[in-house]
Amino acid sequence: MAGEKRSASPHINTRSSKAAKTKESDTATKQAKVLPRSTFRGAALPIHVSFTHTPAPIPEQEDDRTTPIDPGHIGNITLLPSEFSTGSYGWKGARRMTLELQGSEGEEKKKVQVMININATVVGSKGAAGDEDEDKEDESTPVEEAEEKP
Repeated sequence: MAGEKRSASPHINTRSSKAAKTKESDTATKQAKVLPRSTFRGAALPIHVSFTHTPAPIPEQEDDRTTPIDPGHIGNITLLPSEFSTGSYGWKGARRMTLELQGSEGEEKKKVQVMININATVVGSKGAAGDEDEDKEDESTPVEEAEEKP
């Protein structure tokens, strides 16, 4: 049987039997669903994050909206709407906190300072539409001026 090619086995998956490759049009459709940058700027509100040593309580009833006092509360961070240097947008916040470490019985509790940084990026926002036209105009202006001057 030398010189003969083996035929593909019927139980082997080929590319055609698998999911179709992602096309550029699919990517463009996903990016079109992302909120435009200008809309995000006008609609985004701050997000507040609370840190605690204790897990969140589960309300006994759906109508129970009272907030119990949290004995393990460490601190809060407010995340503000921002645009990142990568071109994407979302929320960011940072805070320095002092945490108390639990020691053994009879040992003094130790304190450490921590720096907490949180970035919450809107998925797909890097390629979002919005002020890209303004950015392009800003970039093209110096080039045009340089061409006009002899």
